[in-house]
Amino acid sequence: MMRLSHGRLRVPAGTLILGTGLAAAVLVGQGWHNAIPVEVVTAVAAVGYFLLGGLNNDVGAIYGSSGDERQQMVRQRAQALTAVVTVLAAVIGQGSGVFRECPHLS
Repeated sequence: MMRLSHGRLRVPAGTLILGTGLAAAVLVGQGWHNAIPVEVVTAVAAVGYFLLGGLNNDVGAIYGSSGDERQQMVRQRAQALTAVVTVLAAVIGQGSGVFRECPHLS
């Protein structure tokens, strides 16, 4: 069953905006014959996200930005895990950079 809400339009609108920007960059760099497939893929992805957001299940709630408390908790935990992994990668990258620059440590 499908339902329409403004939250459901967030992901497809963002996909269209970013994909059109990418297509414009391809147009400038490589010409219109390469930019058209990028825009077609963008439109297909936006329509897919719109249709996925209308489903009345967990996937539809996530893509439609209308989740209940359980989906909000899953999203929050995923964002926390992403932050931890990002900080860990930054620390490892910084440490390896320092290790490479110090000749007495290697």
